Amino acid sequence: ETSFMQFSKEERKKIDSLLIHMNGNLDDDDLLIDQGTPLIGESDQLTLRKNFENETLERLYTDFIADADLREGLLQDSCKNGIAFSPLVGTENLNAAKGDVNAMIKNESEYDAIIIVAEPTKKGKVYSLLIKKGETKSFLLKKYQYAMVIAGNDFQAYNPVKGVSEDELPSVEFKHYFCDIDFNYKQSINTVYQLLNTHNGKAKLLLMGDKGSMFHVVDINSVLEEV
Repeated sequence: ETSFMQFSKEERKKIDSLLIHMNGNLDDDDLLIDQGTPLIGESDQLTLRKNFENETLERLYTDFIADADLREGLLQDSCKNGIAFSPLVGTENLNAAKGDVNAMIKNESEYDAIIIVAEPTKKGKVYSLLIKKGETKSFLLKKYQYAMVIAGNDFQAYNPVKGVSEDELPSVEFKHYFCDIDFNYKQSINTVYQLLNTHNGKAKLLLMGDKGSMFHVVDINSVLEEV
């Protein structure tokens, strides 16, 4: 099955128009996609963040953003060979999640991505999964779950930044991260979605973006809303 044949003819038209738009050849008003389609990095508004009720999701967010802040502007260390993905500490494999929304995500970007999905309750389950560039993954979702799509490359065991105090570092439960990152790492951590529209029980997501350019999450069915 070729790259975009998993999308319907109408969905492929939307993707084509977005590609033209990303290359600067199409005005916003001429886009065939819903103007509310979430695109990571499209907003420069500053808003105050409210803590997530889900304790594990809040800890994951805090750990990832601490890592991103510490490495912002630093020279990148040489990365070792990547390791096989296992669910992040405190999470379960997203492939084993149950739900009534069939989700498909296709990674056409030049980044790998960590997918985190969390139930919206204090002790609710949290799931994680790694989708590498060129891969397509399917899994189940439930309405009101939160989702993060963290962009980077070279998934590895965590190597703390040297010369900083312990209270500036992520928690001891932060065991793995992307070694190879750019501005999209922090930007994607700060973009969190909630599944609010079930669209007949289907969700199709497309990851796009060349290395060093803006990383995009394209919500073909407009099932997600940014929180």
